[in-house]
Amino acid sequence: MARDTAPAWLEESVAETRRGSGGEHRKPAKDGLTAAVPHYESTAGKPQLHDHAVTSIRARRPDDKRT
Repeated sequence: MARDTAPAWLEESVAETRRGSGGEHRKPAKDGLTAAVPHYESTAGKPQLHDHAVTSIRARRPDDKRT
């Protein structure tokens, strides 16, 4: 299911931290935080099982400091 695989893909392929003037130094981020929240109906109030995922913009840099 995408809910289970997307957070790992995001961390491995996309997430990065930036440091320095204008973010000139970029490194892969690690230990990202994503939470999935189940919803049971559509905005029209009809039954529709689906999930919403929220990803934090904070991450751990390679030097173990949080950004």
